[in-house]
Amino acid sequence: MTNQPTAPLDLEERRRVRDAWTATRRRIAALEAEAAELLVAQIAFHDEDVAAAPHHRDAIHRSMVAEYAAAARLSTGTMEFAFADALALSTALPRVREAFHTGSLSSSHVREIARASAVVAEAIRNRAVAPETMALFETAVLVVAEAETAARTRVHARRVTSALVGETITERHRRAADERCVTVRSVDDGLAVLTAILPEWAAVAIADRLSQLTRTVIRGRDMGTAGAAGPTSDPGSTRDAETARDAGSASDAG
Repeated sequence: MTNQPTAPLDLEERRRVRDAWTATRRRIAALEAEAAELLVAQIAFHDEDVAAAPHHRDAIHRSMVAEYAAAARLSTGTMEFAFADALALSTALPRVREAFHTGSLSSSHVREIARASAVVAEAIRNRAVAPETMALFETAVLVVAEAETAARTRVHARRVTSALVGETITERHRRAADERCVTVRSVDDGLAVLTAILPEWAAVAIADRLSQLTRTVIRGRDMGTAGAAGPTSDPGSTRDAETARDAGSASDAG
């Protein structure tokens, strides 16, 4: 019995599907760029609110991030980065912004470029490099970003940053370690803002622990006094409950 000949591959149809997929990805990137522009508009509203009530700057910012995170069902950390990326596009990266709108760059590429540009922006603010350095950074990074993956763009952007700023990632980490501190700033109504400069992993761990304690407080409030007649908690649980109440009070004050 002879084998039946296989049907010839429809290469043209396969090519059509691939091109349609690529075009759709570009449209998605363009829509992401439009979403970033809307965040830029919100940042303008935020600045107006801060100008009217400068002592409540932190509360205004947290409220804005929380509102958009809830609307998009995203974490507040992700939303923070989205606002930061949008601000970088609008103030320092005009060519990246244009490429984003045309779909030449994905949101992942833009994210890596924007975050790497923060190092250059910091150097410009500190007058360590000339303002024109940002344009050089943007040009050097775009050459790779429009042809490579976001991961390779990240590596290239960091190398460009180190070359232009003259400071390696290790040196930046060492300098950042020397700048660790805790400050307290008084605000209205008997409140204060506590700011801690510390390693990111420690900050994330602290925020996560406080969130867990706050959720414990909320669950306790929902239960009311139902647990008052229950079995006595062990000392460790009692300490956790007391800490949770303190965290809940701090969260309400903020």
